[in-house]
Amino acid sequence: MKKRILTLSLTALLALSGCALNPSASSSDSGSSTSDSGNVTPRPTPASAVELYQLAPNKDALMQSYVFKTKNNKLIVIDGGIDGIGSDADPYLPSALRSILCLEEGEYFEVEAWFLSHAHSDHYYELSKMLADYSEDSNYKINNFYFDFPDFDDYYAARGSLGLPSYNYTLSTKFNKFKQNLNKYANVNGIDIESDSMLWYDDLNGAVISKDEIKWGLDIEIDGVRFEIMQTWDYADRKGCEDVNETSLVLRAWVEGQSILFLNDLGGWDSDKSSGARLVKTYGEALKSDIVQMAHHGQKGAQKELYDLVDANVYLWPTPMFVWKDTTTYQIGVTRKWVNDGKDFVLADPNNIVACLYEAYPSDPTSVSDWDKVKDGMKITLPYNPEA
Repeated sequence: MKKRILTLSLTALLALSGCALNPSASSSDSGSSTSDSGNVTPRPTPASAVELYQLAPNKDALMQSYVFKTKNNKLIVIDGGIDGIGSDADPYLPSALRSILCLEEGEYFEVEAWFLSHAHSDHYYELSKMLADYSEDSNYKINNFYFDFPDFDDYYAARGSLGLPSYNYTLSTKFNKFKQNLNKYANVNGIDIESDSMLWYDDLNGAVISKDEIKWGLDIEIDGVRFEIMQTWDYADRKGCEDVNETSLVLRAWVEGQSILFLNDLGGWDSDKSSGARLVKTYGEALKSDIVQMAHHGQKGAQKELYDLVDANVYLWPTPMFVWKDTTTYQIGVTRKWVNDGKDFVLADPNNIVACLYEAYPSDPTSVSDWDKVKDGMKITLPYNPEA
């Protein structure tokens, strides 16, 4: 199969870098910069490894936010959402991202790529809040947005044809705000909107990621981290018309030969007409990955057959405490047994990284210094060796 490989041209960023400083560099070196006053300011040196963060502002919020920091200190975000506790609070991600880059409050940063998996607020609403507050004083930029969502007018019509409720107020209200907030970002940055709808969302949606591109093979490479785009929504999945989770993007990151599979909220728990079943049929044993993000926060999501094929050694659980504890409602005890030789467990370990079981969370999620105190407990250094 011929793959389309999209390699981003990355501009040099003045403020982005790791935490280690290089004080011996001269002003002519790439390790330093000169301010308007003529003073030489050492730049942090590149990191020795790629870092992956499974962020959580607290142990109770339903949310998913993954952040890669590359060796050259480029940021890549997958999702960035929140629901429930913290959803009405000020956005936490600007402070978390500055902390990951070892910056101070208010310092400039850029996100090189932002992937969104599907249109549920626990996966996009934190980004939406960031964009709602965006102004010329926000002091950050997002260089590329990647997502592929269905036309929800068609989606609701498909639901209606199945005898399901044809209107979802929560999705419609928050999602329409997200579209308007993207417009705000475009307007502040002087980005021309080309779609007839005059929504920048429509310019971005499916512009890079789509069923056709995936059919031919689509990789997006960002500063040494390769993202293999594996699946997007398809109305051929009957269950995809029943649940927005079924429209989840599936992508796999590759870092120095190690693979990290992001299932997001992929379904398939109880149906052979699901997005999970389609993924299994398409890839089979090629799903084998070193690390996997547990679908739908570890609860009723992808089926056992899929996890058996993935056969991972490390499991990422973006799971709130109320789900982790409730084995009856959410069936999370079942999925834990699937990936642990038939035995349930409740504690995290190097092979099971659980967001609601971190030792500490930021007291004030909008404070960079508070994230500085806890971020290392949410960090996975790649390639990751759970036995190290």
